[in-house]
Amino acid sequence: MTDEQLEKLDDDGLKRVIAQAKAFLAKRAEEREAQAVRDAGELLASVGLTLKPAAVRRNGKSRRRRANRRTTLRQPQTEQTK
Repeated sequence: MTDEQLEKLDDDGLKRVIAQAKAFLAKRAEEREAQAVRDAGELLASVGLTLKPAAVRRNGKSRRRRANRRTTLRQPQTEQTK
């Protein structure tokens, strides 16, 4: 799409173009990641190793424990603050 074509679009048209572009970028990123995993697997297999999947995220959350947000940080007490 040229700049002139984009300038002629209304706000909704521009939003649709942006959404499509984001979808294309996400698809390409997934394809690059899949290709990188395949290449890594082939490279490891060539030296007798295998690729082990990393920890999988569930619902977009890391499996690592997170600090309790209600917990406040306390400064260590020194002779001056006692």
